[in-house]
Amino acid sequence: MYRKYYYILLYLCASFLIAQDPPPGFNYNQGFSQGFYFFEDITINGEQLDPEDWIGAFKKYDESQNGECTNDEINFDETLGGMCIAIQQCYPGFENCDNLLDCPPEIDVDNDGQLSPCACPDLNNDGLLASQNLDLCIGSRMYVDCLDGREYCDIPAMGYDGYCYSGGYLLNGETPYFKIYDSSVDQVNAYYYAFPSEEIAWFPNSFNLIESLEVIYDCHGDLGGNAVVDECGICCAGNTAIDCSYYNSIEDFSGLYDCTGECLQEGEIPYVIDGCAQCVEPGNECEDDCNGVTGGTAIYDDCGICAGGDTGLIPNNISECIYNSLEWENYPNLDCNCDCSGSAFLDYCNVCSEGFTDHIANSDIDCTGYDEGGNIILENL
Repeated sequence: MYRKYYYILLYLCASFLIAQDPPPGFNYNQGFSQGFYFFEDITINGEQLDPEDWIGAFKKYDESQNGECTNDEINFDETLGGMCIAIQQCYPGFENCDNLLDCPPEIDVDNDGQLSPCACPDLNNDGLLASQNLDLCIGSRMYVDCLDGREYCDIPAMGYDGYCYSGGYLLNGETPYFKIYDSSVDQVNAYYYAFPSEEIAWFPNSFNLIESLEVIYDCHGDLGGNAVVDECGICCAGNTAIDCSYYNSIEDFSGLYDCTGECLQEGEIPYVIDGCAQCVEPGNECEDDCNGVTGGTAIYDDCGICAGGDTGLIPNNISECIYNSLEWENYPNLDCNCDCSGSAFLDYCNVCSEGFTDHIANSDIDCTGYDEGGNIILENL
């Protein structure tokens, strides 16, 4: 046991002596709130890594904070320069500060009940709070730093410490996921998801010892892919173009689940939510539709909105949208990624960006697309 912690201290002393430029996407900001994941063995399809390979810890982050943050609130100081320590509570020493008037609930722009000096951070620096699925690197290390007879390879994982540079980083109890950059292949295909032999939640100053971190073939047959077998036994996500099944409530489910919370079997007809908001077998619906019209044809659409019939609303159809990517414009609540109330949009290059797309808006524009002031020149695109 003491030997393991000797290695931990050795790593912490040596890990910052040599600095290398990480591959794109593996940059992170070092902060005060740190934890470490120590892996005894790291492999790509059973083979050891090359010295120039990189290992990174990541977290998915929603810049919009479930729609609470808007673009005019980027990097907002909810403490108002340190004057407010909490909602309706002035920091001691600020004269003429009124608890009710100067620190009202409205300053909590992300609506999390706490005041941060950097709420709603723009983590990809694109001037927008539109990415709902940001692949945020929170720590990385070049594999060569783990050699020279070391027993474990340590991967740093940074936590949020209240400042903008750590915005979106890990919170107590969250669990990161890992990626490996393979320096031996072309850069486009060099990024793999890697899976630890044990999932351990992060806490500040934690030292988590794990047996292995492996890049393997996923259920779709992709090396380093992140397709998974869902709760209904279907290979989904990753490169499958299939949404994973989940069930949270009668109003919130997807995939092979129907409103009963049971996975559908082949050929089985799903139960439906009738106009009385009940989950019933087809043919047993109440007489009213969801709009309260007896004999009406309004239904709850794929976004849980009562549409069609006499509502004057077009029902959202995610399946049709995915089948024909241009169909999204026909539905009022789908973005270009076919997500309900999503924030993805077509950028200046006509690429569906932000939201859950993993594509930063206008990131395909080269230097000819800007003038001397850094403004986009539309006629040059």
